[in-house]
Amino acid sequence: MSHRAKLGRALTILGAVGIVLTLAAGVIAFVLVGRLHHSIDQTLTVAVEAIDSVDGTITVSKDVVDAVGAALDAVANTVSTVRSSSDAVAGTLDMLHTFVTSNLPTAINGVQGVLPTIKNVAGTIDSALKGLSRIPLAPDYSPQVPFADSIQQLSDALTPLSTDLASLGTNIADLQTTVAGLNTNFTSITSALDGIRDQVIAARTQLDLYKSVTENAKQVATDAQADLHRDIIWTRLLVVVLALALLATQALTVLVGRLVVEPSDERQEAANASSPAASAEPPPGEASTKSFG
Repeated sequence: MSHRAKLGRALTILGAVGIVLTLAAGVIAFVLVGRLHHSIDQTLTVAVEAIDSVDGTITVSKDVVDAVGAALDAVANTVSTVRSSSDAVAGTLDMLHTFVTSNLPTAINGVQGVLPTIKNVAGTIDSALKGLSRIPLAPDYSPQVPFADSIQQLSDALTPLSTDLASLGTNIADLQTTVAGLNTNFTSITSALDGIRDQVIAARTQLDLYKSVTENAKQVATDAQADLHRDIIWTRLLVVVLALALLATQALTVLVGRLVVEPSDERQEAANASSPAASAEPPPGEASTKSFG
């Protein structure tokens, strides 16, 4: 066998093996691409479901934070109303304390200072009326309590009033201190509520940020799934094209091998036909043997 024939047969065998390997590799690559697509798609689906779960948790947390914020606003409004009422009470107590400890005692002292003079005048009037009652045909003047005695009773009644007003002023002052303490407590409560409200606002802002991040992540995962489907289609198409190209290459190799082998066989037959041994007639025994064969 000539070297040309050996080369042709080697190319034919190599091409055939290449076709088989190409078909096997194409099928394996196609299957692997499908499995990779399924695995990545499942992973992205789980990621989207996890993001949805986180997004739901964030939504519930935001609702809770909003409810807490609304409750804090209601409490703050109530505290503000009570504080306004307390301020009004404090203003009223200030006016009442001034009236009880200053205005009213001054007026009572003024009346008490005038009452002795009025009492003297009343005694004079009582004496004059008694004198007139002795005149014939004059009205009889005999009151149960003389006018001067009435003035004295009024003076006696006003005397302990100063002490009572002083005690009332002390009680009002104590009440003012209590109301002032309440106002201080209301101020502390308002400051604490403002601090908590700031924390609630910060938590709401953070939750809004988390929600935005989860929405972006979900969008990215969804887009990745869509891109994955498209990329897998193109990848499979590329595998098919490459497999066909390799098959064509290997088929060409087989064809070249066949083309190399056939001329070598033809030359061998021509050489055999032109040799003296082939042109000579075979012996009768051999001819009969071949004919039986």
